[in-house]
Amino acid sequence: MAEIIVRDTIEGVAAVPVHGDTPSPAEPVEGSRLLESRSTTHIAMPDLLHGESATEDISDKTPIDMDDFSDASVELSKKRFLLNLAVALHSYGDTTHRTEYLLGAVADSLGIKADVGAFPNFILVSFLSKDSDPAKSELHHLPIKGGLDVDKLGRMDMLCTKVVKHSVSLDEAWKEMTAIRKADVCFPLWVQMLAYPLSGFSCSLTFFGGGLWDAGIATLGGLVVAGLVLIGMKFKNINRVMEFVSAAFVGFLTRVITGASNADSCFLATSISALVWFLPGLSITQAVTEIASRSMISGVARLVYAVSISLQLGFGLSIGSWLAFWVNSSTPYICHPVAMHWYVLSFFGVAISFNILLNANLAQWPTMTLASAIGLVISDLAGQSLDPNLSTMLAALAIGIFGNIATQFPTQNALSIILSGILVLVPGSVGLRGVNALLQNDAVSGIQFGFSMLLIALSIAIGLIASRIISNSPHRHHYTPYTMAHSSRLREMPPI
Repeated sequence: MAEIIVRDTIEGVAAVPVHGDTPSPAEPVEGSRLLESRSTTHIAMPDLLHGESATEDISDKTPIDMDDFSDASVELSKKRFLLNLAVALHSYGDTTHRTEYLLGAVADSLGIKADVGAFPNFILVSFLSKDSDPAKSELHHLPIKGGLDVDKLGRMDMLCTKVVKHSVSLDEAWKEMTAIRKADVCFPLWVQMLAYPLSGFSCSLTFFGGGLWDAGIATLGGLVVAGLVLIGMKFKNINRVMEFVSAAFVGFLTRVITGASNADSCFLATSISALVWFLPGLSITQAVTEIASRSMISGVARLVYAVSISLQLGFGLSIGSWLAFWVNSSTPYICHPVAMHWYVLSFFGVAISFNILLNANLAQWPTMTLASAIGLVISDLAGQSLDPNLSTMLAALAIGIFGNIATQFPTQNALSIILSGILVLVPGSVGLRGVNALLQNDAVSGIQFGFSMLLIALSIAIGLIASRIISNSPHRHHYTPYTMAHSSRLREMPPI
């Protein structure tokens, strides 16, 4: 039988031998506790972004002074730092392969042998002994709920760069990581809620060919979505079906207003614009990128999740429309695009609302907005004479190159710039139209939209990978080569 020692990782209190043939995983508890054996360990760490930070009790400890600790204590503090960094990076929205790369680079820089495997909702970190004896290794399982915060993600990415380049001590790195984690969001709640109707209004005009009447309906739909998000903050169970509930309310509202007004309206510009922030286009693109980067498990899992979100949104819109049964459903949807000056103004509304919802700090706004403009302009201009997939690839290529160049400025991070740029290209609305066609028994159109969605995502992934190859610029993180397992997979910085 293996003897397992239950040790509090915060206070360092060891006791309580437990016997069993197979170690049982630790249940999540307040703070963080570690189950140790000679071969495996498990650490339970709740989510950083939803008020239950597992790093709170660890990283808030008095920063480590290297002169006052033994070699064993220094080794433990390095491992704690890496585990907290893993939770932070993944919780703030980093992709799985990029998280693996950064954590491997930091571990190598700190002089500890570690192997990292990142997945959509958890991370596995294995610490190897100095003699590489597998019987003395530690395996940490870190459950994580994902989120997206480009401000904190960018700051954590820069912290990784400092650690790898040895420009900060471990003591200073602890302090900076704690400060980043404790930092407030960039905008108050009421500003975040106003971003939903603003994105509905702007996306209706910019992306879906709607008129001012359509944009007004999308704005009301955005207000409904914002109200549901506020309710979801108080009643967590609603978040499990937030996409379906929001789509049902928006579908009902759109059908009632358009039926009562007898005015021409555009389905895409009214319904989908109000739900634009729930569209899984970014998840689909990340999934295809991860598959292209040979992260097969993460990519497939993320792709299945994105498809399920599309199904929820499509089904919700259908249910909402059906609930307004007294409205004539045979009324055709007619789109009336606005003049060019409205198109330009609405683009800035898109950029502002997306930057707020991404929680980008004001210093990131100029480059993120410019990246979005580059992607949109190149996609539109190239699409006039080239295949849509090729034009999307060229736009993603330009965004990736611009993101790599912009990192020459000290406050800029390539990942946040690239994320904002590809948000205007992602195929979420295409997938939703495919689901809507399937629900209307139009299987051929539904399958065509589904393939179009995957092709657009693949075009973006290829463009981003090509941008990394082409740039190969001096600003790239010059991390020392790995000697750990899977080093060939981690040697090059992933594009996103």
